[in-house]
Amino acid sequence: MIQQDQAYNIIAQITFKCVFIQNEQLYWKFKLIITIM
Repeated sequence: MIQQDQAYNIIAQITFKCVFIQNEQLYWKFKLIITIM
């Protein structure tokens, strides 16, 4: 049970980081487009 919980924790952290990085990249692209306009 403890090992399974740790595995779910690691998967959740990796997923969160991936989503966060993608959102950050979209944010900067959007900001760049607004700056150009």
